[in-house]
This record gives sequence, structure tokens and C-alpha cells, in this order.
Amino acid sequence: MRLRSCKPIQNLNPIRIGVTDSGLGGLSVVAGIASELQHQKGCQFESLKLLFFNALPAWDNGYNTMARKQDKIRTFNRVLFGIDAFKPDLIAIACNTLSVLYDHTGHCSNSKVPVLNIVDAGIQMVRKWKEKNPNGAMVIFGTQTTIEAESHLIRLIARGIEADCIVTIACPNLQNHIQTDPAGQKTQSMIKAAVQEAITKLPTGIDRIAAVLCCTHYGYSQVFFKKNFKGLTTLPVDILNPNTAMIADICNSIKGAGRNSPAPAISIEVLSRLEEAHIENIARQLKEVSPPTARALQEYRRVENLF
Repeated sequence: MRLRSCKPIQNLNPIRIGVTDSGLGGLSVVAGIASELQHQKGCQFESLKLLFFNALPAWDNGYNTMARKQDKIRTFNRVLFGIDAFKPDLIAIACNTLSVLYDHTGHCSNSKVPVLNIVDAGIQMVRKWKEKNPNGAMVIFGTQTTIEAESHLIRLIARGIEADCIVTIACPNLQNHIQTDPAGQKTQSMIKAAVQEAITKLPTGIDRIAAVLCCTHYGYSQVFFKKNFKGLTTLPVDILNPNTAMIADICNSIKGAGRNSPAPAISIEVLSRLEEAHIENIARQLKEVSPPTARALQEYRRVENLF
């Protein structure tokens, strides 16, 4: 059951939300939900369980390294049915790479729970920005799979945005380097190269730029996107992170209608196969937003045959 926006979730207590990503970028969505709702009174429920699933079959066998699209679809389909076994009330695909694959999976036509994907959240965010900045141009940064699918480009054009004000930039393997070290030299040099490429492709006559981070990992390093744009253009630059749009959509769907109930009890669990070397760098990023999410990552439950 695919949703373009998250409808209000009612009459479920506790509520279980499964969040998945091909890596650890989607944990920033978990952290954002936990941070937003930890003091939120008047919610529809008394307790919330956030479950995070790393959809990577192996660190050295990611979706962007799979040669055939059908292999990517088959792998992700197994992930989704594996998540179903944990009985979530909502599945959030916090990954642009996986979101562009979802419509092709068997899960899409068979799921009995709502599924929200981050591409739709990002499209809405960009459309609203363009309405406020009619003379602006946008740069879509994403993985090889995301950019080659052209989902963002096609959907934005379908909503009346001119193709010549949309620049798409593929950043092969950037997500892997960010997961290893969000502030590492390799991460910074790849972001610099991507921004330099984007600047050369921007149309003339524009008055503002939106840098759209269409990979959930990129938010961990967004300061370097901002820094490099500032060094290469005098135009104002807005960083648009679809992670924040997905967080808002999910939180709005489960906030109450003004009831005076206390803030919900929130528990977080990370169920994944992870590379130990990646945990502390990402945990430091998460701790700034949601210490419980950082702790859940550090105390993750390794499930070998999850999918």
C-alpha cells in the first residue's frame, strides 16, 4: 500500500514504525522522529516503537554495485517481507535508492500496511521551494541508481517545473565514504567535485539555488555542500534535505488533535547486520539530535538472517 503522504494513524497503541535504508543514513530519520515526539503532548498513542533495518545485504554488495536492476528489486523485496515479520504499522523507506525501486517490488502490490517513501517527500519539498523561488534552479544530488532512474526529474517536470532549471548530479560511492567518516578527506573531496560539476551545469539568469540532498546519508555532511557552494558562487544557496520532510510527514500523522495526553514513551531498536567500524562516527552525528537513537545504534541487535 504505497502512500504519497502519510495519512493520520489512529486507534493503534502502541504504534510500531519500521524505517529502512541501504546503510545508516535513514537513522537520521529515526533520530528526527524521536526528537520531535519526545516532548509532544496530545499524541494519538501512549507508546511508540521505532525499528530500524539496514537493507544492505553486505557492506561490499550494495544496491549501487549490483549490475542488474532486477537483482536490486529482488533483494529489496526480500528486505520488505523480512520487515513485515516484525509487524510494523507503517514502513518508511528512508532511502532514495530504494524508494525508486519500490513500485517494481511484489511488496508494493501485496503490503497490508502503509508504505511511505522519501522520494515523494522530497518532491513536495522541492515543489514548494520552486513556488517561492520561480527564478531559481535546483541541483539534485544522489546515488548512481537514484540519478539514473530519473524519478525526481520526471516527477518535477510532471508538476510543471521546467527541465532546464533542474540539474542532476550522480555521486558514486559518496554514501559509503560518508558512512565511514562524514567529515573525512575523501568525503570532502567528493562533495567538492560534485558541487564544482553542478556549478558548470547551472543555467544562466537564475537568482537562487537549491541543493537537494537526495540520499539520506548526505545530511550527515551537508555542511560541506554549503561550504563548497559558498566558495564557488555569490548566489544564495538553500540546502534542502528530504529527511526533514519525511520526519515532518510521519510526525504530523501521529500527533493528536489537541488532547492533553502526556508525551509518548518512545523505544528504539536497530536490527541489522552492521560494520562495527561505522558505528561510532554515525553515533556521534545522531547524538546531537537524539541520544537514544545513538545509543540504539551502539547497542544494535545483529540479526544474521534478517532477510
